[in-house]
Amino acid sequence: MRVIVGGKLNSSAENWNEANCIDERSELGRGKFEKGMGVMLNKKIKEARVSFEYAESDNQDNLFTMGHVKYVCWFEVGGVKVQVDEYQCNPVYAEPNFADVFECLIEDARCIYGGVEFDWFCEELGYFPIKSSAGYRNAKRAYQGCKRNLRKLLEVFTNEELETMMDMDDYKLHRMLETAA
Repeated sequence: MRVIVGGKLNSSAENWNEANCIDERSELGRGKFEKGMGVMLNKKIKEARVSFEYAESDNQDNLFTMGHVKYVCWFEVGGVKVQVDEYQCNPVYAEPNFADVFECLIEDARCIYGGVEFDWFCEELGYFPIKSSAGYRNAKRAYQGCKRNLRKLLEVFTNEELETMMDMDDYKLHRMLETAA
């Protein structure tokens, strides 16, 4: 599989395996691939100078709950700056932090990775049946937001690295990201 994002061709994990003589279909090969990519990712994130900032957004519409606040967050990994325009959390429980914001981007990427069509996205995430034009606009906005966030991640990480993070156990991913900031 190959994915083209913004006119840039990135090789997939399958091609990485071929180049490194690892057969991911075998348990041993898959374990080597995950461990090897995980170690490389961990090293890349630790060695990259990660900076993180956030500010309360002027736009406080469409909040998850009345207790949530919408933030604009900025982070830089290895010299690549990324802005996240709509991150929500309840400040009573936690302030925005790099690991949580990054994990949200990974979740968005999982929803859209591999060229997911709008109809499938809506079906999988419970937007169907769309009963109004407002419902359609909300679904389309979510779909476009996930696509934007996937592009942001691909500015920082290769397809192989992104696939590894999407496949990682949430706890392991969070621990790896916590060490970066």
